[in-house]
Amino acid sequence: MMTLHVLPEGVRQRGLPTLRRAGLAVVLLTLSTCTVPAARPPAPTAIACGSPSPVDPQRHLAVVGPLLFAGGFGPHAIVGDFEPGVATKVGITALRHLSVPVELRGWDCASGQPLRFWYKDGYPFALGSTVSAAQLATTGDLVAVLEPTDQNIYPGYMLFTHAGLWKVAVTQNGQPPRSVVFAVLPWNRPPGST
Repeated sequence: MMTLHVLPEGVRQRGLPTLRRAGLAVVLLTLSTCTVPAARPPAPTAIACGSPSPVDPQRHLAVVGPLLFAGGFGPHAIVGDFEPGVATKVGITALRHLSVPVELRGWDCASGQPLRFWYKDGYPFALGSTVSAAQLATTGDLVAVLEPTDQNIYPGYMLFTHAGLWKVAVTQNGQPPRSVVFAVLPWNRPPGST
């Protein structure tokens, strides 16, 4: 037999509804104190670059799409004057007059870290100064845009942070990128020179 209990007027029933509210409060309090780490972009990883790219045998320069890169000694694309902490001059010439801009992007083959570019007026640092690898890695542009000019010559710098293999991709007018792999070698300064 089931017994029904009637509470006197003015007395609230305690029990299940109160426990639900208390349980909900505990859950909300617990969730509010939980910290979820902010999503970080994935760390760059090594990219497959292969060997340094061959150079055009007649020009002795690396040819990528519509551009010639100053950097070719022997049969491969080599930048041979890298100095730690110094922006590396890599001149670019258009094979013919550019009618639309060309974009450059680059990466360190060993780590996937992006390469920065300085294809604008001046030098990116105080002349004669040596800077840290961190400064090289944060100065300049991640994407260098070479606008059409009358001269078709683009003096500028690539901000390599260390010697090794580096890949530079060239895109123009929505076409698939073409790339060159440079072997960036340290410059062996002759003894006694500055």
